[in-house]
Amino acid sequence: MFPSETIEALREWEERFPVHTWFQGDAPAWPLVRIMLGFRMLAASRPESASAARAVPKVRALEAMEIARSARAISRDPGKELLRLPRADLLFLSRPANRDRVGAAFHDRLFDPLAEALEARGRSSVQLEYHGQGTPYRLPRRRPSRLIRPAVAFAQARAVLAQRLRPRTPELPGWDQLVADLRHRCPKAEPPSVARIALRLRATHEIARMLGCAIDRVQPRAVLCVSWYSDVAMALCLAASRRGIPSVDLQHGVTAQNPAYEGWSRFPTGGYATVPDRFWCWRASDAQPVQAWGPDAEAHHRAFVGGHPWVAFWSTDRPETAPLLDRVRALRGHGLTVLVSLAWSSGLSDQLKQVLLAAPPDQTFWVRLHPLMDREREEIRTWCRDHLGDRALVDAPTDLPLPLLLREADVHLTHNSTVIQEAAACGVPSVTIDPRSIQTYAPEIASGWAVHEPDPSAVPGALRLQASRADDLPAGSAYPPASRLDEALDSLFAPT
Repeated sequence: MFPSETIEALREWEERFPVHTWFQGDAPAWPLVRIMLGFRMLAASRPESASAARAVPKVRALEAMEIARSARAISRDPGKELLRLPRADLLFLSRPANRDRVGAAFHDRLFDPLAEALEARGRSSVQLEYHGQGTPYRLPRRRPSRLIRPAVAFAQARAVLAQRLRPRTPELPGWDQLVADLRHRCPKAEPPSVARIALRLRATHEIARMLGCAIDRVQPRAVLCVSWYSDVAMALCLAASRRGIPSVDLQHGVTAQNPAYEGWSRFPTGGYATVPDRFWCWRASDAQPVQAWGPDAEAHHRAFVGGHPWVAFWSTDRPETAPLLDRVRALRGHGLTVLVSLAWSSGLSDQLKQVLLAAPPDQTFWVRLHPLMDREREEIRTWCRDHLGDRALVDAPTDLPLPLLLREADVHLTHNSTVIQEAAACGVPSVTIDPRSIQTYAPEIASGWAVHEPDPSAVPGALRLQASRADDLPAGSAYPPASRLDEALDSLFAPT
């Protein structure tokens, strides 16, 4: 995840500068700027890799296609399509990266379990789905969703035009000093320009207006989103705030050492309208970063434990489970089976390649790509085939549900993926090779469910040792039972 230096820098800037007063209209600037700064600092620290470098032409080609598609969408007003949405109790904003193939269709691993639980309780839901550039749609879907990228592109085009005709520039007291400090702390991180910030805030207003039409049509009791810190999700929170409807962020990854959740300290009166009112967290430890925001935030932004929807989904008896488990078991070799989860911030790095090359013949690797690494799949698959043969699999481990892979894997290997937490909760120990994980996953390391081994030649032995310790490690890291999802959903509809 993010280096601890990033979180400390953001915390210090938040305390030194009046960032809670940065507004453009009713849209606060700091949540957007905080995320922009955090991700630019993360990108500056990301190791360069051959796969990432060679993927650039593909990314540019995909972006060119998206620009052309967006231009066609601007010729009409696709936002009007949102006026045909049905009424529902819950409005959910998701993304294709959350989807896993189950049988012939793709399931949304966060939304589908909640939609199923709602239907069992006589409630309804509507899903909007937005995908960013370079992320493919995953079709067909198990449940219908409304694809809103054309409508978002239309709103963004309106923002560009409006900003050119009637420019707006937010007042950012202390910005120049903050930028100077950023350049000192992280010279490789390029700060966003004030003009860029202004345009994205203008786009937030336009997208919020479009999504407000959807909210008015659906009339939900609450709105849920994943990755609240995307522009579209922040706009949804803003649209809901304008209507007095609670907004909820549904956890999708690690919260510790993540600038979207960790280290916030100053808030305007009434809180941030682009930040969710509530944060659905998988476990109590995941809620701690938000709970540490302090009393100024508690009345407007608070966390609660709702459980892990996808783990809960596969913890119950389902007709799909048996055939999928058979597929997972068929992947096993004759020795140690290692699940390798790739993180977006590191990918298939040179360090990880050294680990795989140093492994003995009796270790089989299930290489699972991060959901945002589709464009790197072909190159990673080719490298694994050329260097490890049939001892390294990429497609099936990437496509099959993670909870089922964790049932059959002996041990887990990663730079710093959130799967460290999910593996521990499912009884699978981990080995991490990234020093940043020492702080992010301190509870798992302290309990023995994860160990850090920076020496590539020593990792195969650490994997074997961790696998042998699985039955002796302390319990207590499991996610709440599936019934907790029902309780959490009921709380969303309870009077405030």
